[in-house]
Amino acid sequence: MTRLLLSVLISIFASAQLFAAESKTPINKALLSKMATEYHLASVAKESSLLNFSSLLKGPGTQSHGRRCDDEQSGPSGGCVDAVCQKLGTYGCDSQSEIGAVAAICSNQYNESCLTAACNRLGTYGCDSLDEIKAVAGVCENVRSTGCVDQVCQRLGTYGCDSMTEISSAAQACSGIRDAGCISALCDRLGTYGCDSLSEIEAVAKSCKGQ
Repeated sequence: MTRLLLSVLISIFASAQLFAAESKTPINKALLSKMATEYHLASVAKESSLLNFSSLLKGPGTQSHGRRCDDEQSGPSGGCVDAVCQKLGTYGCDSQSEIGAVAAICSNQYNESCLTAACNRLGTYGCDSLDEIKAVAGVCENVRSTGCVDQVCQRLGTYGCDSMTEISSAAQACSGIRDAGCISALCDRLGTYGCDSLSEIEAVAKSCKGQ
């Protein structure tokens, strides 16, 4: 009986240690950095292979479509214009001046992903005027990775990403990240409770930026 009780106590203690380790253990920055490096190396190898294959298909004298290789903005994308006009409504995007303002907003966006994710979380009346959309676009200017802000906000939860301040923090975390898959890959390894606060996600984002 004593041996059985001792065995049960040891099992409970081991389970408690495992739970504590998986819940709120301080983030191991060295481990994060190592995982981020491994992810980047795998991504670079994959991108290099795809680029070589794409070059063979295109042949000499052809140009790729979309953003330039250095990711500089090259005019408004149709996806961004459509997304903004949809938020403005039928009569908010039907004049030359309104279209011009929308095009100016979208000229500073890498794509519509950040703007769309932010507006969706600000609610119907939090992103339905030109001024409100301009404010959102301002914090999204340096977000290159498609889906990054949406992914960060999902991890923060419904009420962790529904204000302009929180949206701005999410966009700042995503700023400079080329592949949102890095955040996803690292957060998945940290577990549900190891990557559900802004500080934890910011630490992961820094690792993905090589900082």
